[in-house]
Amino acid sequence: MRCGSARGQLLLLFLVPKLLLHRLFPDVRYSLWIDGKLKLVKDPYQLLERFLWRKNVRFAISRHYRLFDVLEEAEANKAGGKYDNASIDNQIEFYKREGLTHYSSAKFLITSDVPEGCVIIGEHIPITNLFTCLWFNEVDRSTSRDQLSFSAARDKIRSRVLFDN
Repeated sequence: MRCGSARGQLLLLFLVPKLLLHRLFPDVRYSLWIDGKLKLVKDPYQLLERFLWRKNVRFAISRHYRLFDVLEEAEANKAGGKYDNASIDNQIEFYKREGLTHYSSAKFLITSDVPEGCVIIGEHIPITNLFTCLWFNEVDRSTSRDQLSFSAARDKIRSRVLFDN
């Protein structure tokens, strides 16, 4: 199943407010995405303070509760029937050709290649906007499983931008 299918297009539509909030609300400085299965019980400013301001970062996303390796996540998606296996295989093979490797401690400061994606907190500055656009384009190009495309988009940005560690 490709994103060109009716189901794929519908899933992609739901990812627009998740990944492209800066396009929907261009004058907003910060955004907080919370998946519908969660309930916000804290003041949103407390979340900004804890996950962005205190750590002096511009983007935060929840980690997967169990998996850290995108290759393992791909296998879990296939086993769970989350998407058709051939599409997931094609996506992962493409990422491997681009340099995707198994997650290891050598990737530190990165703590996981697999986000849960149920909480995304971001400051809308050019680099975070570029990242979420790139991430959305990866989802649009392959499967709607945004967990599979996150590390590819992140690594593309990291390879072209010098970050202070």
